[in-house]
Amino acid sequence: MRLPNINLERDYQMENYKMPTTDIEAFTLALRIAVEAPSNEMSIKATAMAESLATRLTTEQVNKVKATLEAEAA
Repeated sequence: MRLPNINLERDYQMENYKMPTTDIEAFTLALRIAVEAPSNEMSIKATAMAESLATRLTTEQVNKVKATLEAEAA
């Protein structure tokens, strides 16, 4: 499976984030960027990346990440 072409360091200010080293970290970061992206185009790319990464995770892992991000936003 090919992920969307997105260069996180070039396309998004990464100084507040560490580069992901696992699929869970990458999924979490993609979801954060999808919500916080400065443009609709970047949000769409990050959403597509998150959807692709989600296929590599279990349903439980996906739900845990989503719940964690929702709790942080509350």
